[in-house]
Amino acid sequence: YFITKLYNVGMEHQVLEFHCPDRRPEKNDRNVPDEDFVKVDGNYFAVFDGVPVLFQDPYPNPSPGQKAAETGANSVIEFLKKSDLKPLERLKEAFDFGNQKIKKLNDDLGVTPKTVDYISKQYAATVGVAGFIDNGVFYYGQISDCGIMALDQFGNRELDIISAGQLVSPFLAQFENRGDFAPGSQEEHVYFRSKVVNHQEIEFEGKKLNFGVLTGEKNAVQFVRYGAYELIPGNTVLLYSDGFLPFVFDKDFAKIVLGGSKEKIEEEILVREALDKKFATEKSLIVINA
Repeated sequence: YFITKLYNVGMEHQVLEFHCPDRRPEKNDRNVPDEDFVKVDGNYFAVFDGVPVLFQDPYPNPSPGQKAAETGANSVIEFLKKSDLKPLERLKEAFDFGNQKIKKLNDDLGVTPKTVDYISKQYAATVGVAGFIDNGVFYYGQISDCGIMALDQFGNRELDIISAGQLVSPFLAQFENRGDFAPGSQEEHVYFRSKVVNHQEIEFEGKKLNFGVLTGEKNAVQFVRYGAYELIPGNTVLLYSDGFLPFVFDKDFAKIVLGGSKEKIEEEILVREALDKKFATEKSLIVINA
């Protein structure tokens, strides 16, 4: 059921990797493949989550989103490993490199700015978080609803970076309420993917939506956020896809994560999945115990 791996990074850090497939019956009925991709390569880490294709039946398999997630994660880490740029500059160039590789993937699929229609031809796209350890500091880049969180030895959040798109629903509701399009319709989907995603100028109630995904479009990388976090012994860094959102903000789950026990974390995930299907979505997590 779980894909779980345990790593020791040098003598200093223990790393746990979790990938849990979607267990919701409605997704299984549609035969939607998993679209997360997780990579740990020494001091380099990535969790990427492919953007689902909508309004295509049957669902494409292999999934364009899964291919984008795999391409993005592998390409970002490939660049990070071979580059000798300064850490944050290296990350920026790595995400740009990954985005270029996703453009190549879309070109090969025949999806370009001239052919994309967001229904029969949709971009293979992904969101993600990636980073690396250098001299006791964790450097990271993050886009959209793959997040990074750092906890001190008591479970208090010292770092919490995610763009969960909280403004998207009320933004779209204004169009739905005046009858421009129905909720969840093809028209709404095309509008959102073509006019909102990767458009920095879009605002709602004076705030930027800033909804970006890696599609291969040049402006996509403008939405990646970068930073650095000092790894203090006893602290923990989490990289996760959005399926872990109901978990990582729960203090009880944080205490279990801080314990560093693979078996206890697996047990807690299973218990929560049985309680509520909101816990049963596909999800991926990397735990770095300093």
